Order: sequence, then C-alpha cells, then structure tokens
Amino acid sequence: MTTPERRQQLYSEMLRFMRANRVNTVPLDIGALCARAGVELVPLSQIVRETGLTEQEVFSIWGNRDGAVNAHGDRHRIAYHDGLPAGRVRFTICEELAHMVYGHTADAAFNIFSQAYDAEKYAQYDEEARLGAGLLVCPPKFYYTYERFLTPRSLAEICQITLPCARVRQEVFIKYRDEIERNMAYQFAPLPQSRTNLRAYEAAWRRGQKAATSRQDG
Repeated sequence: MTTPERRQQLYSEMLRFMRANRVNTVPLDIGALCARAGVELVPLSQIVRETGLTEQEVFSIWGNRDGAVNAHGDRHRIAYHDGLPAGRVRFTICEELAHMVYGHTADAAFNIFSQAYDAEKYAQYDEEARLGAGLLVCPPKFYYTYERFLTPRSLAEICQITLPCARVRQEVFIKYRDEIERNMAYQFAPLPQSRTNLRAYEAAWRRGQKAATSRQDG
C-alpha cells in the first residue's frame, strides 16, 4: 500500500513526464508518446512471427498475458498482446510506461527474462504502475474540469478505455482528490484538449438532470 508521501512523488513524476512529452490530448496518442519518449512498441503477433515462439511461450516469459517492458541501455521496449481489446491494450502500454517513468526498470530484479523480486516488491511496483497508468489514460486536470457530466461510460468512450477501467479511474480520482489537487505539478499542468465533442456528453447529462428534476416535481 503506497503512503500519501509516496503518492505525491508518483503524481509529480508522471505529471512532469506528461508535460515533457506533450501529453495534451484526450484520448492519449500512445504511438506519438512512445515515439517522443524513445520507447519501441512490439506487438505479440510480431514476436511470434519473428521468433517462432508460441503465444503461450511468450506469456510464460512475460509472466502474464498482457505485456511487459524491458530496458536496453537507456532505451525501453514494450511488448504487448495486440489480440486483446483496444482499451485493455491502451492501459497495458500505459502501465508499462509507468514502470519506466517510476524507475522500476532500473531495478536489476525487474527483468523480463529473469524476474527476481519478491511478492511484496511485485505488489508495490504493480500498484504504482497502475496509479501512473491511470494518470496517463485520463489526466486528472481533464477529469476534475469536466467531472460534473463524466459518467464511467462516457469516460470510457472519451478516453478509449474499458468500462471497468473507467470506473476505477473515477473511484481513484474521488478518493485522492485532495492529494492530487494540492500537488504542485498538478496545479501547473495544462488542461488537455479533447478530440471528442464534449458538448454532446454535457448536453446528454443536462437532459438527464432535467428529466430527474421533472420526475421529482411530478
């Protein structure tokens, strides 16, 4: 379980990374971000084709069915399962990016081919990476600015993530609102621009509010 002090550090590191790499639109342009950050993306289909390994053999190396990140000197490579739903792939890549941003890949025990860390360290790295990935797929400045009409379903559509992921993002932002809003990097973070017509979502929310009021009055 991360401490409030550690979470502040995690917020700051990810928000600075986002600013440095011009993460300024929602949904996140994963390809452009990885290119700017010098991260190579390698889909599972390419790995199977070029190595002759089966998918199950690759999953055994990764330790999961979603993906993994590995450091090559000062560069990183993210392998991911391109046969999964797009929203899940998006979060997986962001989670692997978070491992990089938070320095997990600098740990000699964090090695795709020889993972030597214990269960406690694994849980710590996993929790931190999920928090960081959440900031990437849905920047907190964006969420808090438009939260009045953002339901989990609309958040999933706008950020191009799965519905369960959107529900968790909303829960995290509500739970840690005070922490995030007093973070200095958050306060100076720009408001990402949406590539989706937010007015349509706001109009739908207003219609819902009006209908609810009419039912109460009736």
